[in-house]
Amino acid sequence: MDTLEEIKQRADSWYDFMLSEVDKAVQAAWNDAAPAPQQKDISPH
Repeated sequence: MDTLEEIKQRADSWYDFMLSEVDKAVQAAWNDAAPAPQQKDISPH
């Protein structure tokens, strides 16, 4: 069985990993979304 400390360390590293993945995803989404409003403004329907 894992000790509580080992579980905690694994949870911490998993949490850090998820944060960095989310951060990358948000950054990518932000980069994709950023030009879109400007394009809509430039070419009105």
